[in-house]
Amino acid sequence: MDERLPELAAQLNALDTRGASVVRLHDVERVKGLEFQHVFVAISAQEYQRLAAGVKGMGGHDYNQLKLLRIPVSRAKDSLVFFVANGG
Repeated sequence: MDERLPELAAQLNALDTRGASVVRLHDVERVKGLEFQHVFVAISAQEYQRLAAGVKGMGGHDYNQLKLLRIPVSRAKDSLVFFVANGG
């Protein structure tokens, strides 16, 4: 989850009670090596635009932050869904 989307926190915390694993981007290493049937990624529109633009010419810090998305993206067995939120 993109940390700049605090309005989603309550909804995501409710998923914890249903057996879902909610992982913030800064803590994504926690799921490295695990697999999930379905992965949902909540991301701000700004971060999605950066992702869609590609990494060519991106500075080291920005690239490393964006690179962290490879972990949840590669954990999905059946489906991968991106929720792109306006604002943030």
